[in-house]
Amino acid sequence: MICNKIFSIIRIELKNTLYYRADAFMNFFSSLLYLFVSVMIWRSLYSENILMQKTMITYLILVSVASIFVNDNLQSVFAYKIRSGSISADFLLPISFKKYMLCVSIGKGVGHFFLSTIPTVIVALLLWGVVKPIDLQGGCLYIIAQIFGFCLALEMNFLLAQVMLYTKNRDVTAFAFWTLTAIFGGRYMPYWLYPRVLLVITKCLPFHLFYSVPISIYLGKLNPMETYLHIMYQIFWFILLIWFNKLIYIKTSLTVTIQGG
Repeated sequence: MICNKIFSIIRIELKNTLYYRADAFMNFFSSLLYLFVSVMIWRSLYSENILMQKTMITYLILVSVASIFVNDNLQSVFAYKIRSGSISADFLLPISFKKYMLCVSIGKGVGHFFLSTIPTVIVALLLWGVVKPIDLQGGCLYIIAQIFGFCLALEMNFLLAQVMLYTKNRDVTAFAFWTLTAIFGGRYMPYWLYPRVLLVITKCLPFHLFYSVPISIYLGKLNPMETYLHIMYQIFWFILLIWFNKLIYIKTSLTVTIQGG
């Protein structure tokens, strides 16, 4: 029964995203432009190293795929509900508020995936191509690690979204999320190219686990032992964020009840 409700919410949000296609098309053109500029930069930096060029192009394409789920969609929905006051009614739904918000975010992500990410990837593949995974095991471990990365990003987004109930300002949390994922998540540069001090800090935080680590697995930058350790590290952070979100969620519910939305 609960699964039917979850899939129904995802399906409704997917239909809404597919209906309002202009935003997705703008995302497609902006993503393609960003990808084109980034590829040109890395090509100029590694003009004499064709293998490294291919590696970086593959990294950028996979980041563009993962970014459709590692984004601030959930924060945008949360901010709208806070401003409109409809968030108080969402606590009365026959499904937990957190599950409802996560389903909305997933539905939006799937919609943008079909409308903007797939066309961007198709164009990128035709123009530049990608490096294939080292082997079948590496490809499977990449998929597993990337799924955990999506789950971590959703939990982190829900955590930052709840902060908006106290700050009443989405700009702060959105800026924090994009800055942290850009610097420590490897959005623009793989973390294995970081200087030593920044690399140590990055490994202590969960942001590089969103997509930089999964892509590193895909590209064969991690040996089997390192791969399994990083997946276990993802599971550790996932459990930690779920526990922390539960603590914050109790206070969030009380805040919404007191303020009346």
